[in-house]
Amino acid sequence: MKNAYETTRGVLLFLVCALGCAGESGNAAALTKSVSRLAIETPDGPLTALGETKQLVATAFDVNNARTALPPLTWASSDAGTVEVTQAGLATARRNGIATITASAGGTSAQIQLTVQQAVASVQITAPSNFIKAVGASLALNAVIRDRNGSAVTGRQVAWSTSNASVATVSSSGVLKTTGLGRAEIVASIDQMAGRWSFEVSTEMRIPVDSYLATPIAGALWEVPVIIVEFLPTADGVNLDVTKNPDYYVPGEISLDALEKRILDFAKRRKMAIEQGSRFHGYRDPLATPSLGYRVVEHIIVYELTPASTKRGREPGGPYYPDFFKIFARLKLDQLITEKKVKEVWIVESGMDTSYPSYNAAIHKSEDFRTNWESNMSSPVTGDVSNSDRDPNDLPVLGHAYVVFGFNFRRTQAEAVHNVGHQLEAMLSYVNQRQDRNTNLFWHQFVGQNAQSQFITGRAGWTHMPPNTTTDYDYLNQTSVPSDIEDWQPDGSGLKKSVNVNTWGSLTYPWPGAADFAQRVETQWYVYWMQNFPGRGNQIHHGANWMTNWWAFLGDWDAAIRSGLGLYGTSQAAAVGSGAAFRFDASTERFTTPFEMSAHTSRRP
Repeated sequence: MKNAYETTRGVLLFLVCALGCAGESGNAAALTKSVSRLAIETPDGPLTALGETKQLVATAFDVNNARTALPPLTWASSDAGTVEVTQAGLATARRNGIATITASAGGTSAQIQLTVQQAVASVQITAPSNFIKAVGASLALNAVIRDRNGSAVTGRQVAWSTSNASVATVSSSGVLKTTGLGRAEIVASIDQMAGRWSFEVSTEMRIPVDSYLATPIAGALWEVPVIIVEFLPTADGVNLDVTKNPDYYVPGEISLDALEKRILDFAKRRKMAIEQGSRFHGYRDPLATPSLGYRVVEHIIVYELTPASTKRGREPGGPYYPDFFKIFARLKLDQLITEKKVKEVWIVESGMDTSYPSYNAAIHKSEDFRTNWESNMSSPVTGDVSNSDRDPNDLPVLGHAYVVFGFNFRRTQAEAVHNVGHQLEAMLSYVNQRQDRNTNLFWHQFVGQNAQSQFITGRAGWTHMPPNTTTDYDYLNQTSVPSDIEDWQPDGSGLKKSVNVNTWGSLTYPWPGAADFAQRVETQWYVYWMQNFPGRGNQIHHGANWMTNWWAFLGDWDAAIRSGLGLYGTSQAAAVGSGAAFRFDASTERFTTPFEMSAHTSRRP
């Protein structure tokens, strides 16, 4: 039981609490009753940015219109989506418009209208790119207007203008149309604020060289500097112009971005194929070192057709070959080739003529018909030794040899590597003829031909034919045929093994990017075939002589020819060497090499 003291204490506490609570409630009620009216101070001007806040202040007046204590207020907004208000009277702008804010206490209230009207603080012009690749192209520009808090201002229109109408015009809705080459600036203005966008209209772009293309394989004897030049005609600056470069069977629409990525993939595979191809028996010898290492030193894209020469294929009415002099002059290639010691130029383009199933007389014009050589060469020592018509006047003759390779972007890396195969055949045939006054060593004994110069199976094959077929382009043939390709000896005494498509198709090469791709097996035939050329460190006898390193001819044609290098010689092809493969001895006026054929004297063909 509670004692008397505890009972008395509890009663007293109850009475104190009851009196206190009643006092607080009574005070609020009294304050409310004493208020005759409420007023809210009007803010200076509208809210000019979304997210902007205003602290609202209310004042209470009694019946005598005298200020009195402010009772607890209830705040409300007629449109919280426009202006939101807290119970502490803090208003926040949410969108443009007008909202009525009410403060109330009991039956008394006050109202004001708050306006949200964003003020322009910045204008920014956005576009897909500030580099436009075609004259006559249209581009929709977008002007983004923002208030001082960075929120977009909608429902307002800017005024558009151009700094140079001879480069581009712009419509009232912001559609730009290019009218010429050059640089200009577009201005979007509103309420004394302006956004500016600078751009260039050009059909020529020099892009950074991809790191893989810029890095030669380690340990190569010869470095091969390369210039890549792409010709990609476009009418809108976004897509390939298929009225000039359709695909073979269908128009083949493709964006420039997708096409440029495709070409980059092809170029990487082309580089890898020849570098790996120069590793003698590299498919079975992981320590085999390369003879060639490729380094792309310049990458240029021209968004036009190749300029046409007067030379045409399949006269009359056939496609035009490129005018290399115009290409070189425009891009200053002669200077680049000389300064960077460039040995190869890859001209990436495509062609068309009336033989294409995709040809449509309504849209395809004969003046746009193009073709190109698989390879073309200029050399101050030998002239043109290539897979072309060997016109001595279609390329500038510079201080050293260089090869211009055709590279059809409508096909794959397979054709690009195929073209290198034909160039090697042309070079090795020339050297064989120069050395023996015939081409039997290369075509009859290495490739495989009979006494009537008909192709036979069982030797090493050539660009068109693996050793298990005598049919052109029969790279996927499953027929197994004994061949000495992996132990080739000129006299045919090498060990033979059965070969078919699986021999090269199942090999693993360090392809950059995807491990499988279109025409991979065909491309691997070329790599495997090249890896069986007499190469670096080979110990192949030719009677009392030794086979040389055949890659010397693609590595440094002029020096090889000047040194008297042949397909065979009196010295073995050493496995080691440096990038300076040939050295000129001024005292003897001879070129010598530290790793092969040093016994040959200098001579000209």
